[in-house]
Amino acid sequence: ANQAAIHHWEQALALGYDHVAEARAQLGDLHMLVGEYETARNNYEAAAARASGANLRLLEYKLGRVYHRLGQWKLADHHYGQALAGDGQPVDPVHSAQILADRSLVAHRQGQGETARMHAEAARRAAADDPAALARVYGLLSILARSADDPTGALTYARESKALAERYGADPALIVAAGNSLALACAQNDALDQAIEEAQSALSVCRRIGDRHHEAALHNNLADFYHELGQEEAAMTHLKQAVTMFAAIGAAAAAEERARQPEIWMLSEW
Repeated sequence: ANQAAIHHWEQALALGYDHVAEARAQLGDLHMLVGEYETARNNYEAAAARASGANLRLLEYKLGRVYHRLGQWKLADHHYGQALAGDGQPVDPVHSAQILADRSLVAHRQGQGETARMHAEAARRAAADDPAALARVYGLLSILARSADDPTGALTYARESKALAERYGADPALIVAAGNSLALACAQNDALDQAIEEAQSALSVCRRIGDRHHEAALHNNLADFYHELGQEEAAMTHLKQAVTMFAAIGAAAAAEERARQPEIWMLSEW
């Protein structure tokens, strides 16, 4: 479905569709889902060249997400910072919470614990009482708690994240992220059967939206869970699927960027 949508948007542009920025932004989103990151970036940049105000800030954020998935942390943080700075106009607090959460995760991936905590606290304040924003922030806090060897805190935050994401009909991508965080937290608490159940549930939603990179990561996590249980046949089934998908995304990125992108293979939490 994503590939078909890409085809139709490209046809619309070829036929002279007037709203070029909208079409390019939509194409960027679709190429992100199928793991074609350079093409996604090119479309976002083309849209940003025609945008201003809140639309430009959103596109800066989306550019940050492209570099985030590629593991290019400094570029990701730069674009997240641009999305927060904007053009001097106030940034919507809920959107700020999302950006700050992702900025915290970038700092975490670089081993910058204090910076990660600072951005996480700011994200929590910005989220206020918005359920979707809180779901994202609690998912982040679960990741940070796991890293700090706080399995109880990780599980508590992850459960709250998933409950909020599902209860308020959040973006399916947020439900996937919350489910993955909960699966990892369950595994850290030695509840591997529940970890598998949560990861399978997240995988089902992920397949529906067609996010190939996150689907690969979920297969990889499931392989680890089954391996820990000693169920090697199931572990190998998921591992093969993960490797196939990671390799396809990695090959596309290497061809587009003319360089290897090892971080693509290391995705496990988001």
